[in-house]
Amino acid sequence: MLNYLNNKFLDCKQKTKIELYLLPLLIFYFVFYSFQSTKEDIPQIQTKIDINSYTNKEFKDSFLELFSTIEEFASKNKITIMNLTNNKKVITLKAKTQLVNMEKLIKKIENLNNFTTIKLLTLTKEDLQNYKVEMQIDLSKFYIKKIEEEVDIPFVEQNEEVTDIQENKEFKINGIILNYAFINDTWLTVNDLIDDYKLIIIEKDFVVLKNKNKEIKLELIDENSIKNFN
Repeated sequence: MLNYLNNKFLDCKQKTKIELYLLPLLIFYFVFYSFQSTKEDIPQIQTKIDINSYTNKEFKDSFLELFSTIEEFASKNKITIMNLTNNKKVITLKAKTQLVNMEKLIKKIENLNNFTTIKLLTLTKEDLQNYKVEMQIDLSKFYIKKIEEEVDIPFVEQNEEVTDIQENKEFKINGIILNYAFINDTWLTVNDLIDDYKLIIIEKDFVVLKNKNKEIKLELIDENSIKNFN
């Protein structure tokens, strides 16, 4: 078969031989040119990240403005600032607030800018509702953060008087008959409400009231009152 093809080629005209020689070269050139054109059409994506542009960044803003922002936030949220100082880009913050405001204060500090990070946090209970907090805020390094948009949530102060009334509420049980209890001159059964308490248990000589903060157990002083109760 090869000899046959070779003889055919030798018998061809000179023009045909030249065309057969040039055909592979033309095919190669066409493929190469098409590949180069396609490559040029593809946009070059830069994937190189200049890490030094982040690691070398320094906090150069005004500490006075930063302190003013913290103090303004504290004033809006009933947080008492007792000490606020800076030493070599480490801020020491001492404050007093209710526990409900502690999370808001921490989020505010972390969300101030791309440098603030809390490196030390100490929490001490001062009284029934207030806590003392001491934190160190480091601004020596740059962090890539997604700064959240601040939402102004109105402050709701806890009412100490209401809390005291709830804790000192008096309930008096006068009798228990089957699944009913006579409490504060009212017949109640399981899951009934009295003020902000729910009756959750009825036994032969005691009941249990519960709200979201505490449970109260009411016991009959004299078990015979069950029989003699009218």
